[in-house]
Amino acid sequence: DEKSGYLSLVFKYFALGKINHYLNRFDKARDALLFALQSGTGGNYDFVYELLSRTYLAMGNPQRALETILKVPENRRRPYCRWTEADVLCALKRFDPARSALLKSGERDTRSRHKSLIRLVKIEYAENYFDKAQSYAAEADRFFQEKWGNRFLEGLFWQAVCAYRLGKKENGLGLARELKALKPDYPKLDVLLERLEGC
Repeated sequence: DEKSGYLSLVFKYFALGKINHYLNRFDKARDALLFALQSGTGGNYDFVYELLSRTYLAMGNPQRALETILKVPENRRRPYCRWTEADVLCALKRFDPARSALLKSGERDTRSRHKSLIRLVKIEYAENYFDKAQSYAAEADRFFQEKWGNRFLEGLFWQAVCAYRLGKKENGLGLARELKALKPDYPKLDVLLERLEGC
């Protein structure tokens, strides 16, 4: 599409950056995304900043990733920007601001709130707050069921893991077996079941 002006350069180079990011060619992704931003003539390019931030994170530069995502104005950070912001903050071991970003995302998100909640689960679990982690996992599962009519597999898994860590064997086994019935090949489920059954 070099000759036509059907797509703006911002979108062309964003697409190129996305492809390179997917292929783990992060230097090329960064260069394409920086060019996309230089080509912009006003407008909200939060999607470019978000992917550029993820690219810097993948390149092992979380500080640059944070500087990039913070260029999206606070009131324009859609949920996916908040997820990236939280991931970057976690990489910098700044868990409280990461929690705050995810809670802000969850307040406004009526479609994919479960994704913010699962990130909160992982933060609380890493910090050994298993009760909180289990509560967020249950909330994620409940939200997903209400919104989409199905069980949230990742929510079930994390509830079972937290139950195991809290010494609630029967509760954990019930959740893990329910997950097994829904998706027998769920990653690490067999290991979890072995541990729960061996308790």
